Amino acid sequence: MVASIPVSLLQSNLSHGACRLYALLTLLPTYNGRFWISQNHLGEQLKCSTRHVRNFLKELEEGKFLENTGDYHGQYRVYKLQDSGTRVPPIKLNLNSNSNLNLNSISLLAQNPSWKTEYACFDGKEGRPTLVQKIDEALKRFRYGNLLGYVKFYLKQGAQWLLANLARLHNIVTAAPAQTLQDIERERQVQEAKKRAYNNRFWPKDWAEQPEEDQSFIRAGFKAWLDTRPAADRLIA
Repeated sequence: MVASIPVSLLQSNLSHGACRLYALLTLLPTYNGRFWISQNHLGEQLKCSTRHVRNFLKELEEGKFLENTGDYHGQYRVYKLQDSGTRVPPIKLNLNSNSNLNLNSISLLAQNPSWKTEYACFDGKEGRPTLVQKIDEALKRFRYGNLLGYVKFYLKQGAQWLLANLARLHNIVTAAPAQTLQDIERERQVQEAKKRAYNNRFWPKDWAEQPEEDQSFIRAGFKAWLDTRPAADRLIA
């Protein structure tokens, strides 16, 4: 999308959000120079709340860049853009960019290398998402505020949810929640060892500790010994 912004708007003290809103309004169809649109729709396009949209509209009105005609089209207010003279050359408007930081997932991850260790559970294995995919999700969900803080919060919550569900999947119950995949694997091995010990509780200790090839030798000798017993005793086998 290509938008047009007055030079006087760029030289004013209006916020970046108000400038982006003005650029977005220039893309709307007008009727006799007037237009109307939902503030919720504007907020979705600018990735901000409707409260911020109202503040941006008020800035444009006070700066004489936007006129509130006082009319309504249904439930929507009717506005009119003011002609402020010289305009800058048309610029490409990226409505999906953030007004505070314009970063993609890879560059954001490069600036925070500790995330690779802190959120190592997002490794892309066994159906799990990669760390870049989770950062992409956070950037798409971000609306307004501190972008870096939101991404860190999103990753932390996602990691906790993933580890909790993995623990539930393997029937792992611990006093403290698992912090890493290694904790889950370690606890799973401990529980499997306990299960094997429980299943072998009636076997002789030296039998359970014998390697598989030794156990097969013992079983073969035990069978040969049974063959030498009377028929009544062999019924036990």
